[in-house]
Amino acid sequence: MVRRRRYLAAITGIAFAAAASLGVTGGTAAGAPLELQRGQPSQPSPPAPSDSASEELDQQLDEYQPPQGQDSSAFQDQSTGVEDPEQEYVASYLTAVMRSTDQYWTTYFEAIGKSEPTFIYAIPTPDRSVKSDCLPDPVQHNFPNAFFCPIDIGTDANGVQYTGSIVLPVTTFKDMWTGKILGSNRSPQYKGDFAAAAIAAHERGHEVQDELMQQFNLPDITQAGKRIKEKELIADCFSGNWSNHAYYQNYLSGTDKEEAVSALAAIADYQPEGPDPHGSQDERIAAFNLGYDTGDPRECIYKYWVTVQWQ
Repeated sequence: MVRRRRYLAAITGIAFAAAASLGVTGGTAAGAPLELQRGQPSQPSPPAPSDSASEELDQQLDEYQPPQGQDSSAFQDQSTGVEDPEQEYVASYLTAVMRSTDQYWTTYFEAIGKSEPTFIYAIPTPDRSVKSDCLPDPVQHNFPNAFFCPIDIGTDANGVQYTGSIVLPVTTFKDMWTGKILGSNRSPQYKGDFAAAAIAAHERGHEVQDELMQQFNLPDITQAGKRIKEKELIADCFSGNWSNHAYYQNYLSGTDKEEAVSALAAIADYQPEGPDPHGSQDERIAAFNLGYDTGDPRECIYKYWVTVQWQ
């Protein structure tokens, strides 16, 4: 069905200062393992063409068609058969994932006529902590979370100014290879490298939210100044978008997709409502699958950017 949507709310975007994180919320009870189908990654369907609407946001989003590449050097090849990698290996893997997400989202923003996103990622290691304005103390290698901080401002090694940083503690991500997902007591049914990739891509998804807020003058995804689960679900969905791209770049193999879904479900909310809601297991799985199956950021935006009235 061809759909036509209009951006109706002309509201100035509000910069948010709290770290957009993936942490487990509301209790410590362990949940039942997910029942997933084992096998090769399912092929995501490319999005159907859409008509363009009159407003700037709809027109530019509707004109975008996700690229579908062929063979390239796949970062997943480095990790085949690795069950418990060394920290240097994990840092190298996360760097490859971040570079791939940068390629994907840079292409996306260019395609919709907007500026390339500027951000920096940092990987705290045992010999190098990271300072972020979102936290009072330096972030250590085993900090039990990953996050995007939109208020970090600085200059990278090439002299390029950036706004916003993604922090990926190396030991915390190393643990994901063995099924330890950000301190969750839930044991994922599938574990491996792509769990770390999907969670890193989730944090990049928060950075994309921030870029969309600024470049399209959109309101933040909050209600009465409080965080709501849709803020996390759209990041899950954007992670699925990038994973769709990774599939078409031949980066996925084996149970990679199941590893991503299992990881996000493992850190879903234990309780329906909490101070920092992220969504239930079903909601987080559905959000990732929407992004993965369509490969289309529009679907994530229209479904989860609830502070905008879409038509």
